Amino acid sequence: MMFHMKQLLEENVKKIKKTTFFIFIVILTMLFSSCGNTILKVEKNDIYNNIESSTSNKIETNKNIDKIKIPYYENDSLNPYQSETLHNFILNTLIYDSLFILDTADNPIPLIAISITKLQDGHLIAIDTEQKYSDGSNITVDDVLYSFNLAREHKYYGPPLNNIDNIEKISENTFKVYLKEPDVYFAKCLTFPIVKQNSSKELPIGSGRFVLNSVEKKLIASTTTHRKVKTIKEIKLVPTTNEETLSFSLMDNSIDIMYSDLQSKFNLGVGIGYKQIPISNLIYLGVNPYIANANIRKLISENIDREIISRTVYTGFAKPTFFPIKTDNYNKNIYNLFNLEEALLKQGYRKNENNKWIFNDKYVTIDILINKESLDKTVIGEYLQKTLTHMGFESTLHKVSYNEYINNINNGNYGIYISEMKLSPNNDLTQLLSNKNINYSTFYPNIINSYKEMKSIEDNEEQFKLTFTEELPIIPLVFRRGALCYSRDFSANIVATEQDIFYNIENW
Repeated sequence: MMFHMKQLLEENVKKIKKTTFFIFIVILTMLFSSCGNTILKVEKNDIYNNIESSTSNKIETNKNIDKIKIPYYENDSLNPYQSETLHNFILNTLIYDSLFILDTADNPIPLIAISITKLQDGHLIAIDTEQKYSDGSNITVDDVLYSFNLAREHKYYGPPLNNIDNIEKISENTFKVYLKEPDVYFAKCLTFPIVKQNSSKELPIGSGRFVLNSVEKKLIASTTTHRKVKTIKEIKLVPTTNEETLSFSLMDNSIDIMYSDLQSKFNLGVGIGYKQIPISNLIYLGVNPYIANANIRKLISENIDREIISRTVYTGFAKPTFFPIKTDNYNKNIYNLFNLEEALLKQGYRKNENNKWIFNDKYVTIDILINKESLDKTVIGEYLQKTLTHMGFESTLHKVSYNEYINNINNGNYGIYISEMKLSPNNDLTQLLSNKNINYSTFYPNIINSYKEMKSIEDNEEQFKLTFTEELPIIPLVFRRGALCYSRDFSANIVATEQDIFYNIENW
């Protein structure tokens, strides 16, 4: 069966390869050229001790460089709370530090913060007020609270902070964040840029590893940062007008390195090499419980080959998953197919002589809803339809416009829909585990309580995963990945994360 499904997927992908701008053609081209009750503390010079032994997302090279070239959009702002383009946005972490940074395992590492203490109604955070901005002034709690207000209104930084009820200054180096609900992962949300209040609205002053020279359009290694840059002293900002030109910029060495989240249709990053960057974009199936009960959902999940989806639809730039949270354990056989079919027979389902599932003398029908404008979801939909048919279900693939897609989901007019969601770093699954058209207490009696326990009790993820796979309110497929591309003349020893592409630039 898996061989048959692989053939079907490969046939579908051939159709996509005819589309010039399809993002996964780009990747093929590239191939050929935890905070808790304890207080977290860190010494200024020890922040990156854990990097030296890390091999995740590491590019091994053989020579040092002191200048590099990266792209930016000159018509877009470099203000971290106003920039719109991806390339300008990722520059934020060079010019501005945050309270915490996430390492390659998504653990929060203090930067401006020196400690975080979990309290009954929130968290107490202390900062290092000896750290300085690029103008030589010290960082203050007032600056942090000012930045908090900017972040809470921001489209990217804001959603993870929705759980905040209030923020209160306690002393000159501490403040308290009151939460609406407990969150043991809260420190992972504190990665927004800290800017000096009352500084320039066009480009606020930051405390990052580099300072912008706006006249010469380059970043200069900061002399005031506590994260001193060892080798790279200058970063030239190379203007770009569109994503399509970036591949040529890499080939002719106009730029040294570029990042893509592989969502633009112009992801034409061609260089001497690339590195995958794990990101938090979850591809999943929403399943209507009125149509498919828990045993059917499990049966569908077990029959889906996620590795084929990852390899063929996303050309390997995706990680298979059974869970809506990032985890290393991926078991190909999480359910027992025989037991699932036996459970369905006990519930009154049966198969006829043509291997078709029947319930109440009617064929069991599970239609699939997709946004026709999304090419990767279309391929997954075609694969899923053939998988359901092979399993013995009646199934039709409905390809509709985005507005129709959203309306049908909101009105419950679907059997299965295919979707993508960017999850926040603190495992906030509120949107995935809530639906105004579904009574979760009826269909999934334990999942909400298990989720709340995971968010409020340390080391409770395993219990949540057990509950999740038992009730399976959605069917996770893969977490997508981005790509860090570099030119033939570029040399560095890179550790990169989704939150900070330049995670260890001071050690390049």
